[in-house]
Amino acid sequence: GMIDVSYRGLALEENPEFWLGIALEKNLEYQQLRFEAEKSKEEFRISETTYIPTIGADFSFSLSGEQFPLYEPGFSFKLTFSFPFNEVPTKVNLDATTDMVDQRTMAAGFNADLFPDLNYLADRRLAMVQLRLLQLQLDSTQENLRFNIEQFLKNYTYETANLELRRQTIKLMERRLKVYQAQLGIGEIKRIDYLKAQNEYYREEIGLRESILSIMYMERSFEQLLGLAPGELRKISMADR
Repeated sequence: GMIDVSYRGLALEENPEFWLGIALEKNLEYQQLRFEAEKSKEEFRISETTYIPTIGADFSFSLSGEQFPLYEPGFSFKLTFSFPFNEVPTKVNLDATTDMVDQRTMAAGFNADLFPDLNYLADRRLAMVQLRLLQLQLDSTQENLRFNIEQFLKNYTYETANLELRRQTIKLMERRLKVYQAQLGIGEIKRIDYLKAQNEYYREEIGLRESILSIMYMERSFEQLLGLAPGELRKISMADR
């Protein structure tokens, strides 16, 4: 569409931390890294807390006797507690049996692996290194966002100020062109001088439109940096007033 030559840019908040807060919530790259870091942190925490046992239960019923039909029932019940200690994996078994002739037995068993697989030490260290690496990436991404935001605000302030200077220059050139036109009419200047002034004026008009277009591109790039949809930057700038 046509470029609005009266466009002067957006009145943006000058504090970089304001925009950084938005970027930390909406920037896709940062959000993905934060998700991975939280996931890695949770996995590492779970690997550290290996003291909750798993419990297994077995129940059986039987009939016995010296001849058929069998009429003496028996019951047995077994609980198994498995403690997944990385250092010494341990199992504890509790058994109980009973029958109708008042015979009851109980037994307990203990099993520990004195020479467990020590790969968990390497796995834990690897998980710790991965967590630290993700945290470093997260911090680095945040600092890059802060730097890019600060640079944008500086460049945007410069470009919008330069746009106003160009607009003032065009006004002066327009006045000069009118003077030249009057002087040309009475023969005070040559036509070549008037045409040169006219070409300079048109070049400045083209430059004005290019500056406006450049500022609009800057705004869209800033929206992408922050993780905003097209047009959201304008809404935020209007709401911030």
